Amino acid sequence: MLNLGLDSDDAIRWKVLEFLTEASIEQLEAGASCLPPGRLKELVEWLILQDDEEPDRSGIVIRMEEGDPVTRLFAAAAAASLGMGLLEHAARFAHRCSDVHTER
Repeated sequence: MLNLGLDSDDAIRWKVLEFLTEASIEQLEAGASCLPPGRLKELVEWLILQDDEEPDRSGIVIRMEEGDPVTRLFAAAAAASLGMGLLEHAARFAHRCSDVHTER
């Protein structure tokens, strides 16, 4: 399932986002342990760390604004899972990104 985060189809990536926001830490850890070293594994491990008492709020915002689509996906999952008010920011930013995507 985690590998599908790399898919270019928006509908598939939306399902991955739903999974990421609903998955337990144990599920994410199990998934991360099966991934080969690389960006996707790093993003899953970063998402797991956001469950800590001190989530990286500024890192979430930066990843939503400056990251590639896969990085933004994980940042949106972190924002949604933490319920930090960043989800609205993610939605506004995602809308801006989809506008750019449709202009191509």
